[in-house]
Amino acid sequence: MSRPPVAIIGAGVIGLTTAVRLLQAGREVTIYALARTPGTTSDRAGAVFTPTKSRDNARVEFWTRRSYAVLSELASMGDRAPVRGVRLGLSREFFLTPTPEQPWWRAFAPSYRRLTGLHPDHADGYEVVVPRMDITRYIPSLERWAESLGATIVEQRVEDMREIAALGHTSIVNCAGLGARELARDPVVFPMRGQIVLAPNDIGLDVALHEEVDSETEATYLFPFEDHIVLGGTYEERKADAVTNGAALDGIVERCRALLRKLDIPGADRLARERLRSWAGLRPARVVDGNPEAVRLEVEQIRGARVVHNYGHGRAGITLAWGCAEEAASLVE
Repeated sequence: MSRPPVAIIGAGVIGLTTAVRLLQAGREVTIYALARTPGTTSDRAGAVFTPTKSRDNARVEFWTRRSYAVLSELASMGDRAPVRGVRLGLSREFFLTPTPEQPWWRAFAPSYRRLTGLHPDHADGYEVVVPRMDITRYIPSLERWAESLGATIVEQRVEDMREIAALGHTSIVNCAGLGARELARDPVVFPMRGQIVLAPNDIGLDVALHEEVDSETEATYLFPFEDHIVLGGTYEERKADAVTNGAALDGIVERCRALLRKLDIPGADRLARERLRSWAGLRPARVVDGNPEAVRLEVEQIRGARVVHNYGHGRAGITLAWGCAEEAASLVE
């Protein structure tokens, strides 16, 4: 007797990667989602591989390693890859104070080196090769891949997981992101608004840049792709409206131009004279003991259904998705 399809709630990067892994394992999958690409939070991500700082957590280390390996493999496949927009590229990060604790994940990321000859504003820095995901291609092709493997996508709001169980699903994966606050009755989930600017890559930038700033709500980064650059950004806790702010966007552009000037990279004055688009997205932050990416990946029984929770990735959804998807799929089984 065949098993009923696994129900996945959410069609962002977490839900779609989990669907792919379950489908590859031979399970049928139905995805229930209010929003799908291009309208998900994942479609508004900067999307350069950026691990969390939870180096002492063996599960987080596994998720990070597996995601790096999967994304690197997809990048190596080029046009043969089932998911588009992934490539490996150099990334440089700059810090305001010395950082003797260098990134824990450098052991499996190639070309790592500590930077020298820094600008006076920078006390430390490193460069490393990481995957970059052109989000305008990555999420749409990920959805197409899931559908090509047999996923059914039902566009509807899920108010209660018991209504999904009532449809006959005995296995449910909760990838609802921010929606998990109500759906899973989890009060430690809250929105963290992020704003970014997309500008033409008319300065030929090919190195991702990230500068530490002395602010709890701002960030400075430039993530280059073939025809555009993602400029960011903001970390605005408990801002629940996904709308941009003109002053914040102008501040992002000015900080990015200033970083180019510090690094003597040509084109600072031309950067973002034309803005292709600006976005605001609500990251599903889940804060436990000060960690804003306290992922919940565990099993709960609800009305006869085995529910695997897979949410709370905060700023690291694109980075952790494949590793979390593999563990979530194994928990379903």
